[in-house]
Amino acid sequence: MLASAFVLLLPWCSAAAQAQAARPPAPEASKLVATASPEDYAAVRKVLDRYIEAGRQGKSELMRPAFLPQATIHGLAADGSIGGSPIRSLFDYIDSAPAAKQLQAQIVSIEIVGTIAQARVESDQWNGARYSDLFQLLKVGGEWKILSKIYHTH
Repeated sequence: MLASAFVLLLPWCSAAAQAQAARPPAPEASKLVATASPEDYAAVRKVLDRYIEAGRQGKSELMRPAFLPQATIHGLAADGSIGGSPIRSLFDYIDSAPAAKQLQAQIVSIEIVGTIAQARVESDQWNGARYSDLFQLLKVGGEWKILSKIYHTH
């Protein structure tokens, strides 16, 4: 009986969500949403492009400037194990693995609020693997830098 009630509510919830999404935000709500400049979006994209190109060429020196020294990498590997370490482990991997010349990568989203940003990159054929990466970035001294990377191996 509970399941049938849930099924009956689904169309109503969907319609209510669509109606809510269609309404413009209240004027005071727009004060809560920080806007970023086109230059900030371009700068974050450039940082992510540097990361991707370093993978294609197999050269960590191309991506090192994109990361803060205290950056970390964490993720769930294909075998289900959780890995985490300082970003140096990614640099070591890039330098020891062959260049991922067939790498296909796409920056799926970038969200910026003030001096913080998050971005998602989907990549395939990174030496035979497919990854979903989420990056957190900080704007330090006027430059965007990656603070953390978390990944999922498909």
